[in-house]
Amino acid sequence: MSTPGDPTLPSTFKPADYPADQYRLMVESIDDYAIFMLDSKGKVISWNAGAEQLYGYKTKEVTGRHFSFLFLTEDVQTGKPQSVLQRALSQRRYDEEEQRLRKNGAKFWAQVTITALFDPSDSHIGFVEVTRDVTEKRRHVRALLDRAESAFLNSEARYQKLFQYSQEGIVLADEQKRYVDANPSICQMLGYTRDELVGLSPSDIAVQTEVQHTKTAGRKIFRQSGRHREWEFRRKDGSVFPANVLATTMPDGSMLEMIRDVSDRNMVYSEKLFSDTMIDSMPGILYFYDSTGRFLRWNRNFVTVSGYSGKEIARMHPLDFFLDEEKPLMEKRIAEVFAKGESSVEALFLSKNGSRTPYFFTGKRVQFEGEMCLVGVGIDISDRKRAEYQLAESEQKYRELVESANSIILRWNSDGHITFLNQFGQRFFGYSADEIIGRHIIGTIVPTHESSGRDLANLMEIICANPEDFEQNVNENILRNGDRVWISWANRIVRDSRGEVVEFLSIGTDITDRKRIEEERERRHRAEAADHIKSAFLATMSHELRTPLNSIIGFTGIMLKGLAGPLNEEQTKQLGMVRTSARHLLALVNDVLDISKIEAGQFNVAREPFDLRRSITKVVNLIKPQAEQKQLELKVEIAPELGETVGDERRFEQILLNLMSNAVKFTDNGKVSLIARTVADFKLNGDSSGKPVFRMDVSDTGIGIKPEDLQHLFQPFRQVDAGLARNHEGTGLGLAICRRLATLMGGEITAESEWGTGSTFSLILPL
Repeated sequence: MSTPGDPTLPSTFKPADYPADQYRLMVESIDDYAIFMLDSKGKVISWNAGAEQLYGYKTKEVTGRHFSFLFLTEDVQTGKPQSVLQRALSQRRYDEEEQRLRKNGAKFWAQVTITALFDPSDSHIGFVEVTRDVTEKRRHVRALLDRAESAFLNSEARYQKLFQYSQEGIVLADEQKRYVDANPSICQMLGYTRDELVGLSPSDIAVQTEVQHTKTAGRKIFRQSGRHREWEFRRKDGSVFPANVLATTMPDGSMLEMIRDVSDRNMVYSEKLFSDTMIDSMPGILYFYDSTGRFLRWNRNFVTVSGYSGKEIARMHPLDFFLDEEKPLMEKRIAEVFAKGESSVEALFLSKNGSRTPYFFTGKRVQFEGEMCLVGVGIDISDRKRAEYQLAESEQKYRELVESANSIILRWNSDGHITFLNQFGQRFFGYSADEIIGRHIIGTIVPTHESSGRDLANLMEIICANPEDFEQNVNENILRNGDRVWISWANRIVRDSRGEVVEFLSIGTDITDRKRIEEERERRHRAEAADHIKSAFLATMSHELRTPLNSIIGFTGIMLKGLAGPLNEEQTKQLGMVRTSARHLLALVNDVLDISKIEAGQFNVAREPFDLRRSITKVVNLIKPQAEQKQLELKVEIAPELGETVGDERRFEQILLNLMSNAVKFTDNGKVSLIARTVADFKLNGDSSGKPVFRMDVSDTGIGIKPEDLQHLFQPFRQVDAGLARNHEGTGLGLAICRRLATLMGGEITAESEWGTGSTFSLILPL
């Protein structure tokens, strides 16, 4: 939440509306978060109800004490409380998950945010800490991860994809602390190839001044599995970066390390005083409103997540942020808060742009300026919901897999006799259940040792050699008719209570054909993997760029409106240029995101009824000011029979807007025309028979396209002429995206042009 005068506040807000004592009382009444203030030395000078509830200390017990009594004994001995304050002061904010200590000696996991406070002269006056108990959240996430790990245990391919495509850097070290494997993300992060990393240790890639410390720390990491640490690493080119390391000790003594580059963390700190800093430091969204539904206060996250300005929020009702079907439930929960004192609920939070985000809301009744009001806290549970959905989806898939049993499922005892073979396996090997149950595995489906070099002891030794439950191996097997086949087996060892091997579960897949074409398949796999990584990287980076660009555009708009203070003429001009450039860059990023999603197969088009005439009119109205500015004649002809069709209205308008914009952009004199009509019998995409379509021709009298450049027209990241690229901005993605969108909608785009005379682009889509 901003200070008085900020545009995120209600238009009626005045400093006198919120006396300091009343406001402090409102904050101290919050018991969902522990909120307390420290002086510049780290001594406690305020302590709210949430802190009493979370830590177990009363205010009088902690006032004047150094806050180090909240830390674990080993953390105090290593000087962590002082280093935490030093980090919060130097970086103006400290935000980590760490273990804290209650009065009764119990340890718990806490989300800790410490913000340094400064007076108007930028002199340091203290700190404010906001703490939330995340023990249950971590336990829940751990449980989900454990269940997900169990569900994926049978799938070697999924593990490989997780390892190869994870955006986290992953390395596997042996008991001697030497790396034995590394995924592409860590190789890219450090600038080494996998072969170069294998055999190195943490001390080999640490900052030179901390090599000895890292050697000791490496051993410490291996002793403290499952804890996050931050270290500095040196890339192959010599540059240094900080990274967050999560190390996990495996059952065989090896170590799995997940490494995340945190050098690009963008911290935005408030220089406001105590009250606003506490509210805006809280994770999630926080808000106050009275019994009439009038909002009294909200934090900055509420404005960011909702997409509404402070003035808009001040005129809204709390129920406006929920779907119609959820409003009765939310109304009931609000009534419970005012009647019983508190309530909680999971619901979808509706933003201004129509997006719906799952949140867990907790509401409590508090007194504010003598009036009963509700304080609400919302926590984004998108990750949890996504994990639950993925887990449920995975369980359903495995349930269907077991029910359909479309693989060879074989059980055999330690004596080598077959005890079970599913129907798929019976059909595959050519035996009925009665014929194969009880027969020895050697000589039935495994060739005898004379021909294969295998006997039962040798086979069991191979399977039991790996200490893990599952061992993957490829065997040559024999069918009833004598044919030899290659099968990939996943074998699970079944032991009794004493640890003795009693049975084996083997799941087999026929890979005979695959082995014959393995080399060709491997080349194709590498090419597809590289393309997928490229597209996924572009899509991810585009998302990462859009967030700060939207912030730049939004805050520049606020300054241009004078809401942050008056601007002179030159400042207004320069800020206008900043906003224009940011909008242009955002459009380019959106183009990159669209083409990446399409190439990654993550792009879907809708099939819904919409009005063609209305959509065309909308786009024409958007283009008209640009044409008038260049004094171009804009001619539009829409056939009277054009009406409703089925397709993706948004993507149709995107294509048409791009074609019209290009026509205006590349035309300096003359006119731009749009002709829309239906064609009763058109052979679309080379079909042998015709079908009804609607066709739109966008023509201009612009510079045209050279014949040799037409073949490159719809290729991404290419503009057809170097001189053109210098005179007209763009990435060369617009037409490539248009053609791909048209194809996804079952249509096509063609182009005709004469250099120096003009061009015509035709969009044909099925009715």
